[in-house]
Amino acid sequence: ENHTMKSIQTLWRNRNVDIYGTNKRIENGIRINSNFLRNKINSTLSFRSIHSPNTPNEKEREINQKEHILNRKQQLESFQNRFNGKKENLYSNSISPSLTILQFRKKFEEKIKNGEKLLNENQILTGRISSKREASKKLVFYDVVREGSKIQVMSPLDYFENKEEFDTLHQTLKRGDVVAIQGIPAKSKLGELSIVPSRITLLSPCLPNIPEPDQLTHTDTRFRKRYLDLMINSKSVENLKTRAK
Repeated sequence: ENHTMKSIQTLWRNRNVDIYGTNKRIENGIRINSNFLRNKINSTLSFRSIHSPNTPNEKEREINQKEHILNRKQQLESFQNRFNGKKENLYSNSISPSLTILQFRKKFEEKIKNGEKLLNENQILTGRISSKREASKKLVFYDVVREGSKIQVMSPLDYFENKEEFDTLHQTLKRGDVVAIQGIPAKSKLGELSIVPSRITLLSPCLPNIPEPDQLTHTDTRFRKRYLDLMINSKSVENLKTRAK
């Protein structure tokens, strides 16, 4: 990097070299292309930006992750003891889904009109939270995935069974958590198939901070943490399935 920067600085000081044009000239017997010089400058500045002291390194990210896990454990402990000190099991295995997400989609996709709810159809789905969106204090959306299929959870306060627990539960649920959703099939006004829960049960909390798909782009990191890549990148799952055929 130092050698490249010195060469660039030398050429930059030479006023006859137009780095923004396409002119060529001879410098010490070497033909210089200004496009090449401009690309060199851009790539070097990019390199310095990536490796600047302000960019978190691997050790700093590890420390941040440890702090996140510690805070997450404290949050879960508080959630676990919310019933007058009586601890709730955060790793329950007593709930079985009535349908898989794929079966749910096949059964209700064409059966429900936009903005409609089937009040007589009570179903239980399980899956991992891939995204969370808070529309307001009384309405929270989740995307839940399982076995390559995704469903939207549309959770308004009005339909929730235990309204006193609504805020606490939704503040506790994070991306990566495995949950069970008991509720009715519905479609949003825009036509998105959803389940409107009367109850959400946390089956297995996720302690680490899960990155967004666009944050996990480095090839080496994706291969070293393959489990994480397959968890958040649906394209990687599809590629793996295609190669396995």
